[in-house]
Amino acid sequence: MHGDRVYIAQSAGGLSICRLDEESDELIQIGHFEMPPHAIRQVEAPGDGRYVLLQAGAGRFLILDVIDPTQPELVLQDSRHGLLYGDQMMRGLVDDRYATVFWHVSGTHWYDLKSNPPAFSGNIFPARLGSPNGQIAIDGQALITTRGGYVLLDREESRSIDEVGVIKFVPGSPHLGVPVID
Repeated sequence: MHGDRVYIAQSAGGLSICRLDEESDELIQIGHFEMPPHAIRQVEAPGDGRYVLLQAGAGRFLILDVIDPTQPELVLQDSRHGLLYGDQMMRGLVDDRYATVFWHVSGTHWYDLKSNPPAFSGNIFPARLGSPNGQIAIDGQALITTRGGYVLLDREESRSIDEVGVIKFVPGSPHLGVPVID
């Protein structure tokens, strides 16, 4: 959701873009996007809401320009080594600019939404983090859940996962929640 717009990932039905009518509390569809045969599994609307990030099928990452929500425009389609499943796209943006996407084999990839058009930034954290519980932007870093805790990464992090270190929530207990900033 961004402002009065609601973005709904509808699997094989694609992405619905709706406006929430404040008087009736009804969702009014104003736009739609499909990419057959790829199911739209996750959607995020970070930053100023110009772009939405989509997980399409098991291995495609898409960025749509929704400045005109009635005519969403595909501005980036990317696929890396590995699968996208679970909750593997960042909520929010680092520095109001960068989003991360985690492919289960090749690691965390950074995307620059302020470049024209949005593009892969060239930055990769190549560890197999196993982040099914998600990632968020916090204080200029990506907080990515993994291995019973989380890691904090900046865009140019090059140390190994062992050098970065996993911060455990409670030593010896698994973390099964989705991170949220309150």
